[in-house]
Amino acid sequence: MKKLIYLVSLTTLGIFLIFIYAGCSEESSPVATTTVVTTTVVTTTVPTNATITGVGSLPPGVPGSISNTRVALYISQADWAADATFAFVACDASGNYTLSNIVPGTYYMDAWKDNNANFIWGDSGDYIWWNGSGAWPATLTLSPLQFTAGSNSKDFQVFLVP
Repeated sequence: MKKLIYLVSLTTLGIFLIFIYAGCSEESSPVATTTVVTTTVVTTTVPTNATITGVGSLPPGVPGSISNTRVALYISQADWAADATFAFVACDASGNYTLSNIVPGTYYMDAWKDNNANFIWGDSGDYIWWNGSGAWPATLTLSPLQFTAGSNSKDFQVFLVP
């Protein structure tokens, strides 16, 4: 009888272990797993517009003031000829100017102070400058300037139209 009880006990223990082992596979594990994902965000400010700064000046010995000299950008030579400015600003008393929030690109540039107040660009007594070459008015040639995103600089010196 003792042998029978011993045999039944061993059989029961074996069956119990089989059920426990079979029920604890990796796929059906009741233990929850946690995955932690860490993300680092780096923010860099990249300028998308251009800013153009510079200083305008008078030639040595020329009387007057550079203050309120208009500094202008044009998209094309035709716009320049029609005085259809894309953007413009006036120089301060020291000749400083800043054109802000300009779309990067290629522009034509000039400066003009209408000293005789007749609204005619390049008339006698005016201060004028253009980016290019030649002499006013016969051989004036405009040259485009390329302005990139961020800071750009362009200084100039006007001349007095005789």
